[in-house]
Amino acid sequence: MSDKVISIEEVIAYSLETYPGLIEDWNWGERSLFYNPHRQLAKGTYFLTFKERDGANDSASGIRPGDYRLNIGISKVAFADRFGAVPARPAAGGVVQSGHDFSRRDRILPHPVYGWMCWIAIVNPTHETFEEIKPLLSGAYERAVERFRSRMGQRRRP
Repeated sequence: MSDKVISIEEVIAYSLETYPGLIEDWNWGERSLFYNPHRQLAKGTYFLTFKERDGANDSASGIRPGDYRLNIGISKVAFADRFGAVPARPAAGGVVQSGHDFSRRDRILPHPVYGWMCWIAIVNPTHETFEEIKPLLSGAYERAVERFRSRMGQRRRP
C-alpha cells in the first residue's frame, strides 16, 4: 500500500462502482454522494461528503489548500465500537468534546461537528486508510439505503 493520499476522484469512482444508486451532487458548498436511485428525491440521503476548506462553523480540521476531509455517517454501533460513547451535540459553532485532535491527517476520527450524529472524518486519507474504512463505507451505504426507504415511505402516506 502507498502512503499517498487517495484523491476525491478515486473515492468517488470506487463508491459509484461498488454501491448502486449513488449520485454525486453538491450541498452546502460541498461535494457529496447521496443514495438516490432514479433520482426519486430532490437530494436523496447522504452517503459521504468531502470538505475542501474550513468554514466559519467548521474549522477544527485545519484544512489547508490541497487538503480535503472525507466525512462518512456510520451506525451508532460502529461509532461506539471505535470511539466509545457518542459525544454530546456541541453548542452552535463548537466542536464535539471527544478528546481528539481533529487536525491530525490520515486518522479516522469523530467528525468535529457531527460526531454526535455518528459521523466520522478523515483528513487526507491514504490508500491504506481507505482500505481500513471500506467496511465502514458498506455500513454507511446500508444506513443511507435504510434512511432513503424510510423517507420514501413517509412521502407515500396520504
